[in-house]
Amino acid sequence: PKGTSPLRFILMVGLVIVLLIIFAIPSAMFGAAGRGGGGSEVLVSWAIPGKEPRELTALQFQEELRDWTSFYDILFGGQAPRLTNDQMAGILILGDLAEDAGVRIPDSEVTRFLRDYVLPGFGGAANYKAYMDRRRGYSPKTFEETLRRHLRHTTYLMLMGYLGGRPSSDDVVEAWQEQH
Repeated sequence: PKGTSPLRFILMVGLVIVLLIIFAIPSAMFGAAGRGGGGSEVLVSWAIPGKEPRELTALQFQEELRDWTSFYDILFGGQAPRLTNDQMAGILILGDLAEDAGVRIPDSEVTRFLRDYVLPGFGGAANYKAYMDRRRGYSPKTFEETLRRHLRHTTYLMLMGYLGGRPSSDDVVEAWQEQH
């Protein structure tokens, strides 16, 4: 270029080349080596006895984490603590255990929970719908599907608790006599 020293021009071109080497080549190498980027490698896997192992890629795991984090933020009015990866893995495993045990949540139970617990927090159905319309990437359908999964988990845990707290027949007779 006219009016500039050739040394300054060479230094600028050299600086641009060095910056390209520093930032472009390592990221391409890490992407080719399977690190960072892709999200297609298996991040977590588990197996329930008698079932096929289940695997989630990093991308699928992050989608689950996003959905559950959004669910808890809505359910607890933004006061829910952030889920860790270990907690998220536990939620997914618990969901598979509940499903394997045959725990099902009917539409009526989801509707009742929404009506009794969620909608009052929003001041009614219209405010709930308006709030969900403003949340991009998280629809009422996704919230309600996650709510169904949450109710399945809590029902399963409750049923498992009943198994551990089974009273003896003597305890039942004694409690009945005390009450009658």
